[in-house]
Amino acid sequence: MALASTGAAGGVPTSPTPPTQLLTDMLLDGLEGMKARISDPEGQRQTAAALVKVIDLALKAG
Repeated sequence: MALASTGAAGGVPTSPTPPTQLLTDMLLDGLEGMKARISDPEGQRQTAAALVKVIDLALKAG
């Protein structure tokens, strides 16, 4: 509960289901950052899969 109130105070959406645009931005930002940090294509694939899994879990939690 404290996390939700902290998020709301900081302007972070606290609805049970994250807005689609927020998740889209998170995915694209994560992929861009990953490309800058990880040069190995296999490492990029593994990291991208993990990021997609996190977003999938966020959608299922809603």
